Amino acid sequence: MIKTVKLNILIPLQYEKSDYSKTTEPNLQLSKEQINSLKDSRLYDSSEWFHYCFRNKPLEANYQMINSPLLNDDNYCISRIEMDSVVRSLTGLHKNENTKYILKGKKDIEFRIGKLRILFTKSSFAFLHIEVYASELPEKDTLPFLNMFGQINNSQPRIEYRRKISKDEEETVKINFKDIILTLINLQSYVPLYLYRNRITPYFQICLVGTCEQDKKLMFFDSVQSLSKRASMREINTSHIYIGKEPYISRFTGDRTFCLYGDIDSCGEDNIDFITDIKNGLTKSATENYTSIYAFLIALHLIATKNDIYDNDTEYLISAPTRLSDEDNIREFYDKCIYENCWKLKEEISDVRTKIQIIGLDSIRQFVKRWEGAPKENSNIYFGKSPFLFISYAHTDKDIVYPIIERLQKKGVRIWYDTRLRPGDEWPEEIGWNIIDCALFIVMLSDAAVLSIHVREELNMANSRHKNLFGVKVEPLKDIKLSPGMELQLSISQMIDDALSEDQMVDSIFSIITTKYPELIEK
Repeated sequence: MIKTVKLNILIPLQYEKSDYSKTTEPNLQLSKEQINSLKDSRLYDSSEWFHYCFRNKPLEANYQMINSPLLNDDNYCISRIEMDSVVRSLTGLHKNENTKYILKGKKDIEFRIGKLRILFTKSSFAFLHIEVYASELPEKDTLPFLNMFGQINNSQPRIEYRRKISKDEEETVKINFKDIILTLINLQSYVPLYLYRNRITPYFQICLVGTCEQDKKLMFFDSVQSLSKRASMREINTSHIYIGKEPYISRFTGDRTFCLYGDIDSCGEDNIDFITDIKNGLTKSATENYTSIYAFLIALHLIATKNDIYDNDTEYLISAPTRLSDEDNIREFYDKCIYENCWKLKEEISDVRTKIQIIGLDSIRQFVKRWEGAPKENSNIYFGKSPFLFISYAHTDKDIVYPIIERLQKKGVRIWYDTRLRPGDEWPEEIGWNIIDCALFIVMLSDAAVLSIHVREELNMANSRHKNLFGVKVEPLKDIKLSPGMELQLSISQMIDDALSEDQMVDSIFSIITTKYPELIEK
């Protein structure tokens, strides 16, 4: 029998690292009038709305974490925010954390949803943290319970609860767990959040307290770490288990799980309160300390497995501290089961360091620098590492060119073009890098473009880099005379030079892209 099971669900998100300071701002005290004004005006990108939804909840500086770099190191500290109870209703949940929910399945299981938090690392990763816990579950119900939360999609987990609508009436509220997650992520836009790789991939810190037959314990552990809904027939790899100083507490890991198991039968009377009190002791330590460190290690693991040394989190990864707690059990468990075995995080980081030594950190820094301050997701220019189209044009033609660009973007074409919105010496570097990186270069030709020194310089560079390029005449009613140099550079390239309408021009460009450069189109 499992007396208590608590799931700390961690869902990887990404955000702009430059927004980290916003998450540490002091909590605001808002009046009812201010709150009503925020709701009416829908200022979801305001700091006031952010602080209405969330309050800063720093990690606890307890004896296990007091010297941890996750609290004290300016480069690696973690910021934590917590949803206020009055805002839980915006997600469809009851505002009271003690509300009983029903997990719908072959057998309905009663559980509760605790704190809702977001952990922000100083990399580009953040984690949505949802607490879920249940009591008095047979082993045969514990595994399906865990499995349901391990596969979050449009159809499951489905949950229900009863809500009062008047003094004498109640209603049944039905919610899909996925909808709760998406609402939490999109609740505000002051610190924009995005699902990592645009999908929900939950990781679990699981705390189990109960009894289990000794000869079946390792098989039960294997079922838990693999999020199986059935009892395992094999024993867990012992290199993934750490017992530590207290023989009644086992710690073990899986690909997306880290578990603590407290055994009531062997803990003795002196330790029974520490084991069974869900708001203190083992369960609180798991939530407060182990979960925060686990989130940090997930971030390192995800950065390492990107296998991209030019990622802007690379230096964060290779310089990451390894002594994350002074507490022996925490430190030794993570060393054995995360760094050395299971994830083999130490090996993953070592591989990245080796690649960096070959290329040189300065070269990587120079490349990564251009990615700093990248436009956010809603930017109208493409900024990423997939193949893209570079469009060169004269700015006096923007009223002609911008509608064409916008319509191509709506068709899924990734496009970078010079908006000239960021002044300064760094902007020519930005243009140069994007010409180097582009898969296709198009010059939008007009009288103004022929006379533009910037267009000619961009064309010169594209030609010198042997880029795929072609020209498009955007002034069909005029006889454009190319300069000798431009004529030479475009002489072997394709040209759209017919007198076309905007519709025809978009269709012609898109036809060439789909035929010859389909990799430029977002799937």
